[in-house]
Amino acid sequence: MSDVDGLVCAAPAKATRREWTGLAVIALPCAVYAMDLTVLNLALPAISAEARAERRAADDWSDR
Repeated sequence: MSDVDGLVCAAPAKATRREWTGLAVIALPCAVYAMDLTVLNLALPAISAEARAERRAADDWSDR
């Protein structure tokens, strides 16, 4: 223990297995969500371009 400005500070306790499990339960879905957003942002321009091309092709076919 150390004395800082008259306050006694104990050394931080080590995390238990339950605390690490809780952190993993929270962190894993966050990581999956972040990866999902990254893939969506990378794929969205290609999906949008393909949809525009299909719409143009459908419009050309329906004009005949």
